[in-house]
Amino acid sequence: MVNRYFKLLEFLDPEDDDILHLLPSPACNKRLRSLLAELRDIESVAKALQGHDVDLLDVRQWFDELIAAKPEFAHYLGPRADIVHSPDFESGCVRVLRGQALILIMQRTFRLRLSSVFVSGADLLKLQLSMTN
Repeated sequence: MVNRYFKLLEFLDPEDDDILHLLPSPACNKRLRSLLAELRDIESVAKALQGHDVDLLDVRQWFDELIAAKPEFAHYLGPRADIVHSPDFESGCVRVLRGQALILIMQRTFRLRLSSVFVSGADLLKLQLSMTN
């Protein structure tokens, strides 16, 4: 709609009193052009998300780029946003896709060893330690 407005604007007579009061001011037009550029960036990501060969790493990178451009998107698109069903799972998948699986394994091993300090019962401790190997 905004794109169509700017295409038609060049054909409108700014001296025509009948439509002059209907047109936005030049300052408003400048702001609309800025918003249109932002919408194009968002639209390109939205279209890319509909591709057939999109993986979780691509999605996370595109969302991070949108967040870098507009920090207020972090609430909706960030790694810990409400829309993310399982943030830890997504984070793990992204790390594996980035080739950082070793870091993920080391963190899991550390967490299991740390939790074994606080858990009583020899069987549970043996189970946790065997999972780390």
